[in-house]
Amino acid sequence: MRAWLEEKINSLQEDLDRSKRMLALVDKQLGERSFVRAATVKPEPTPAPSAPVREAQVAHEDRQLKRLSDGYLLATASISPDSVTITVAPDVVLRPTTSPFRSYFLGKVLGGMKSDDEKLVAEGKLKKENVLNFEVDDSGGRVRSVKITGYRDRVRLNEILSTATWTFTKMLEKQS
Repeated sequence: MRAWLEEKINSLQEDLDRSKRMLALVDKQLGERSFVRAATVKPEPTPAPSAPVREAQVAHEDRQLKRLSDGYLLATASISPDSVTITVAPDVVLRPTTSPFRSYFLGKVLGGMKSDDEKLVAEGKLKKENVLNFEVDDSGGRVRSVKITGYRDRVRLNEILSTATWTFTKMLEKQS
């Protein structure tokens, strides 16, 4: 009986090792085909010097920014061809010191776009007055609005609005 049990354990161990190797191969294949590491994503190429940077073709509109989980209204974005003002809903209290507002939304996202624009200005591909700028109204110790000028195109506008929605959602979670 002992010999039979040892043989069974060895057989099961071999099956387990083989299954682990197969799982590792499957994971590797899935990883290569399904996911793209952030480091491997190539940024959109900047326009050639002969191609002018495209201006936004957005008519005036208002868009509600809602929390995805339950549709709770976080803010309203008032969009015009040259600016967008994100006004926090009156019943939403967001402190400007709550992460990830300054570090991520203002610093990395909006600051990154501004820095990209400044590089385009230095290369002569963008006029200085078209550089993205932003200002925050955080009177009374709470974020009231964020005004962004020079967003220039719908892709950037959508990135700004979706990032604002995500940021405001995370801020509310941390403040709860």
